[in-house]
Amino acid sequence: MIKVIENPADCEMRSVIRFLNARNIKPADIHHQLCEVYGDDAISDGMVRRWVRKFNEGRISVHDEQHTGRPSLINDDLVGSADCHSDNTLTEIDNATSASRIVSPA
Repeated sequence: MIKVIENPADCEMRSVIRFLNARNIKPADIHHQLCEVYGDDAISDGMVRRWVRKFNEGRISVHDEQHTGRPSLINDDLVGSADCHSDNTLTEIDNATSASRIVSPA
């Protein structure tokens, strides 16, 4: 009986896909094996096919690429402040971050 691995990291499954693809295993068979080991946490058949295509096109990394989008509320100054004042309460940190939030009209 196969032991199910719970809560796998995305890069873990992508590494398995990359490995099995290098061994010329078909995407449908890769997905079947992922489902056996990761159960409901396995990525979809379509995503397996997408990653196989990316690896066949020369992609090496199994990690997410950085995306552009909404900027983080956390900046270097805030992190430095938290490091210097480790006794900050969550309320103080929330107050510091709420001052930098931008609210756009609906």
